[in-house]
Amino acid sequence: MAPDDTPALAVTPNDMAVASELAVLVALDAVLAAAAYQLFVANPDVGIDAFARCYGSLPDPTARKASFLIMHISELRTALRSYRNLALHEDPDDHSSF
Repeated sequence: MAPDDTPALAVTPNDMAVASELAVLVALDAVLAAAAYQLFVANPDVGIDAFARCYGSLPDPTARKASFLIMHISELRTALRSYRNLALHEDPDDHSSF
């Protein structure tokens, strides 16, 4: 599982005037994206995790944990975008991540 290629969360000064918490969430999103890429680079076996499980040859525990973290980082980054949209009232009917 490779890190997702979701673009960084972006907000404007006007967005932050409406929901000031978005400033720190932008920073969190950037750190999460960097962490996911670093985990992937440091653990090349992450990409073969699912394939290896099918054939009974699991990657080492570090690579398995990196895969777990990358998956959850992706989910958290998606939740951050959903929060941004809700905070800015851009998509009030989207409650899929909460």
